[in-house]
Amino acid sequence: MPDPYELPGLHIPKLLGRSAVLAGLVRDLAERETPDHISVVAPRYFGKSVLIQALAQRFTAPGSHYRVVINWDLRHNTPETDRAFQIALAKALDRCLLEIGNDSYHDYLQDTEGDPAGTISDVVDSLAAEEMRILILLDDFDRLASQPQISKNLWDYLRSLAQKNHLRFVLSSRRRLRECIPSRDGRTSDFWNNFTNVVTLRPFSSSDLDEFLAPIREAGFSVDPSSKQAILDWTGGIPVLAARLCGDIFACPPARIDRPLVESRVEQISGDAWMQDTLTLLWDDCGKETQGDLLDIAEDSLVVRGLPPIRQQLLSDRGYIAQEGGGYKVQCRFMQKFAAGHEARGRDLRDLFKDPDTELRSLKTLLQLRLSAVTGGDTDTRSYIEHAIDGLARGQRTALTSIRSIAEEALSVAWEVECPSNAMPAAMQQQLTKAWDVGGGGMGPEVLQKLNDKNTRRRILRVAAGDQGRIKVTQKVSRPMMLLIDYLYNLGNYGQHMTDIPAAQETPADISFCACACWSAIELLKRMSEDLR
Repeated sequence: MPDPYELPGLHIPKLLGRSAVLAGLVRDLAERETPDHISVVAPRYFGKSVLIQALAQRFTAPGSHYRVVINWDLRHNTPETDRAFQIALAKALDRCLLEIGNDSYHDYLQDTEGDPAGTISDVVDSLAAEEMRILILLDDFDRLASQPQISKNLWDYLRSLAQKNHLRFVLSSRRRLRECIPSRDGRTSDFWNNFTNVVTLRPFSSSDLDEFLAPIREAGFSVDPSSKQAILDWTGGIPVLAARLCGDIFACPPARIDRPLVESRVEQISGDAWMQDTLTLLWDDCGKETQGDLLDIAEDSLVVRGLPPIRQQLLSDRGYIAQEGGGYKVQCRFMQKFAAGHEARGRDLRDLFKDPDTELRSLKTLLQLRLSAVTGGDTDTRSYIEHAIDGLARGQRTALTSIRSIAEEALSVAWEVECPSNAMPAAMQQQLTKAWDVGGGGMGPEVLQKLNDKNTRRRILRVAAGDQGRIKVTQKVSRPMMLLIDYLYNLGNYGQHMTDIPAAQETPADISFCACACWSAIELLKRMSEDLR
């Protein structure tokens, strides 16, 4: 009997332990009068791709509600521009139609010189006239969303497709959809409003594990209740860890599975390269605050009781702790042991910048820890900063893409605080339009007719906050806050136009340069939390 517990690799494993989630998705997509667009959200290795593939198989079966099913894994050959995405989508649609024997639109969909967006829309409308429903599954949507040159225009185009009654989207991602977008402009698209149905994948529960263990029972094993609890204790219900442990048990001769047998298999696999690599990836997928909590829990499991509820929930959602009675208990001993042996706290500071890869990891860790130490502040600004820090690993352009969004979001928040509903207080208007005692001649009345312009707002707040020795008339916004916004605006403009400058004209910005921008953005968030509270 082939091993049912495949691990991530060349092939996507078979769905196990998520039948209730799959049934819910099928119901929402096919059995409702108005089917939903659906967003599937989960951390790394929680089975998003497995679920998407099972959904594709379900709807490509004969008699399915959907005649055309596009299953697109965006981890591979991720489009880098709006047009590249549209061309690839047209080809994917063509392949699906050819698979069901429909070549009527082949020449149109293979044309890469014309207007692929318009072609797709026309073909989709023609298929609607033939009563052919379309399901578009975009797996690992984060990869597409993080591309620097993907613009709001693409999201607005996808919204136009989403409004067609016979077409539905299912997107999988590690973050909620709006949070995947690194640019402020992109987040304003109405495309995200279509995804009110958010399915969050959590660790396996005890009942999920019953289903997950079915192949072991079918192979002739006798499963003692103590073994099920032992598997949860060690894996935390994290699907990839459960699959590794159960796959190792499955390879044994059929026997009675109890806690001692599980413990013996754990001892065999806990130190091997695959397990350590996987735990490292799970660790890296956590925020620095969660990593810190895991380090503390590894030293003293009672620490979990004193954590704030929101941090307990983050640990619970990832399977590292579980509810017990009125509180929480520690589980996922694989990760607990990994954290206990983690070298981050004992590393010599001299080694932090010994080579480019180590420097990148060190800078990201430092920035993430600094960001986690800032409490309060605007949540969208914080999210853009997270994208900028994450982007360090993908190159300078990606790292700097979010900087302008950070500055624009901070400016928008500051403006609303000082000029609610775009109405400038009389005292500020008077100060701005009169001759100044110190620092110059103020602003002409015509400036006040351009309050919707971002540059005008920035100039007004800079002057009103006391720039160049002028009298401060803002209620909350400080001069340091406006200096940081100005600085990040200039950096953001630089990042947006990096590709416009010939390579020979200037030395490209390096990772340290981008890290400085991220650090300044964190300082801006700190100022916002202090000035605007």
